[in-house]
Amino acid sequence: MQVPLRCDAPHARRWFEMTVSPEADDHVHFQSVLVFEELREPVAFLDAFVERDTTDDEIALCTWCAQAEYEGEWCEVEDVVRRARLLERAVMPPVVHGVCSACRDELSRECSLVGADEVDD
Repeated sequence: MQVPLRCDAPHARRWFEMTVSPEADDHVHFQSVLVFEELREPVAFLDAFVERDTTDDEIALCTWCAQAEYEGEWCEVEDVVRRARLLERAVMPPVVHGVCSACRDELSRECSLVGADEVDD
């Protein structure tokens, strides 16, 4: 199964293709290949080494499409930086990773198609 995903760095938007394949002894092999990278001004919010305010509300990032959830809406990280006024802050809010509803639905559909193929074989 091949799954497209985003895995952004502070300085770049990055699109990957991840291949998931079964191996012997019930093991699974994951391989990710960089497909495209788009450089941008660094986004401190995405920097794993910046100081975080652990008492602040968490901002969720979708592991697949790299959109961020802010005030109940999934949008591009740059939009969250603007809307949450993160450039005005010395300390960033905590980041948690999850899957947005659109990606969850697409992944569920893809997984059910893979399962259906295995039943047909």
